[in-house]
Amino acid sequence: MKLDQSEERRSKPHAEGKAPGQLIRQSQKHATRSAIVRAARACFLASGVAKASFDEVAEPAGLSRATVYLHFSSKDQLLLGMLGEDWDARCALFALLQANAISPDAFALWLREVVARYQARRGSIGLYALALAQIPDLSDCIVAQRDRLIATLGARFPAFAITATTPMEKQVDVHLMIVQIEHVCLMGVRGYTQDAVEAGIALVSRRLADYVAAG
Repeated sequence: MKLDQSEERRSKPHAEGKAPGQLIRQSQKHATRSAIVRAARACFLASGVAKASFDEVAEPAGLSRATVYLHFSSKDQLLLGMLGEDWDARCALFALLQANAISPDAFALWLREVVARYQARRGSIGLYALALAQIPDLSDCIVAQRDRLIATLGARFPAFAITATTPMEKQVDVHLMIVQIEHVCLMGVRGYTQDAVEAGIALVSRRLADYVAAG
């Protein structure tokens, strides 16, 4: 029998083996980390990573320097925290694309929304280049996050589904489609004219429709 939503919520702590107190502490920890990341993002964008101090991050978050260190031991870890939030947001955007959105117009509508979200977070894009320069193994994280995006689309469109038995050529083809989506989104924050962005959206939308139709 399917539980209603209230019953489902009540059953979750027991199903996951976690007491209410543990869930509250986890929620508080997550809220604190999010507050630190928000403060660090504003601080890094305003002053630069090199000049920003943990005291400057702690003050707007309403926390002590020691609390910031408790959650993030270095500026590199703070950068990873910011990128993690950005990756989660991007994955959520990909999840907005419904399985019945298979026409070029439907893909174009979705891409315009994603481009708009990228533009709203324009200042954070530069953090990627900075993080790549400072964190040697970040490229592995980026590959893992791209795999998340592929899995999100693969759950909706068989053309994007990758398994252990998927031929390498097909895997590369899927990754190249993701790169095209990412590139047209970045066009919106890298000085391209609106006409150029719209042309990119139209082109990639047609390719996506053909790609999904081909399976």
